[in-house]
Order: sequence, then structure tokens, then C-alpha cells
Amino acid sequence: MAAWALFLDLLRSGLFAATHVFGGNLGLGIIAFSVAVRLCLTPWTLRAARRSIDIRSRLKAVEPRIQRIRTAYARDPKRMQAELARAYHDAGVNPFRDSGIGMIAVQVPIGLGLYSVIRSIASAGHTFLWVSSLARPDFWLSAAVGILTMSAGLSAPDTANGAAQALLPMIFGLVSFLVVFNLSAGLALYWGATSGVGIMQNVILRRSQAAA
Repeated sequence: MAAWALFLDLLRSGLFAATHVFGGNLGLGIIAFSVAVRLCLTPWTLRAARRSIDIRSRLKAVEPRIQRIRTAYARDPKRMQAELARAYHDAGVNPFRDSGIGMIAVQVPIGLGLYSVIRSIASAGHTFLWVSSLARPDFWLSAAVGILTMSAGLSAPDTANGAAQALLPMIFGLVSFLVVFNLSAGLALYWGATSGVGIMQNVILRRSQAAA
């Protein structure tokens, strides 16, 4: 608990510093600090995303072999698991290592910490652009966050695989709007800022794929 409290204090100090840089404007401080944190994670995020794309390609290539193993050893689960493990090994895939748990373990605490700090600070109520109070929800800001979330999903390299897959980002955008509309506008700014960085990261991934 002491380590978590210290971590929150560090995030809080960073947010206060960003707000001070922008003349006490909490809205700009939230955006700038959220973007800065995500940018610091960008090298690891891009590396994990590239690895994930590579793993999906490997899994797609080995899928026929996997199906043959499942059919051939349907009545022998132990042999099936052994053959599946061999197939994944031959394809250079480690289900545990390549599950993305490591990146999640880094991102989740940071995200929860930022959420907690921004929620507590924004509860004091500050104005930002047309938003009368960052402590209360705002329809238009929530709509903008929904659009940014949808755009982040549509810009992901996966969406190039088919039109049907593009429906998911639209659903995520709608869900994001509904969720954010029940949160404070301060948290909406955080959500929107991270979605904006996500779009930038996806553009980098698409360009690197096109250049490969």
C-alpha cells in the first residue's frame, strides 16, 4: 500500500507540474500529462504490437497443422497437447510469453493510477473550453472521446483484414461514449488523450508494415 501511495503521489506531482506549465489550466495539464505518459510507453507498446502482429501471422500459418493434430488425436488428449506444443514450438510461438501479459502488467497499474489521480483532482471542479466543470460529464466531450476511440480502432493494422472487423471499433467507440458520459469530464480528457496517442501509434505500425 505504501508503494502504491508513493506511486500516486508521483503521478499527482507530474499532473500538477503539467498544469503549472499551462498556467494552471487543469484541462490542458491532464491532456499533456496523459500524452506524455503514453509517449513514454510508446517504444514498448510498439514492440509488443509488432510482436503480436508477427505472432498472429505465425499462428495463421500453423493453423492447418493445428487442425490436423486436433482431429488426429481427438481421443488422446495427452498426445494432442504434446503435438500442439511441438507445433507451436516449431512455429516459434510461446503461448505464455507471447500473451502480452508483461505489457498489460505495466500499463494497467499506470492507467489505474492516472484514473485515480485525475478523478480526485478534477473533482474540485475546473473549467476547460466549453466545459463548465471538469468534475461533471459533458456530452460533446464524451462524443469526441467516442470518435477518437473509434478512430484508434479503425487505424489499427488489423482492420485491413476485412470490413467486418471494422465494425468492432465502431462498437468500442459507442461503448466508450456511454462509459465516458457517466464519468467526469476530466477523465474524458484523459481517455481522449490516450486514444489520440493510440491513433499515432497505429499510424506508425501501418507505415512500418507497408515499408516491410
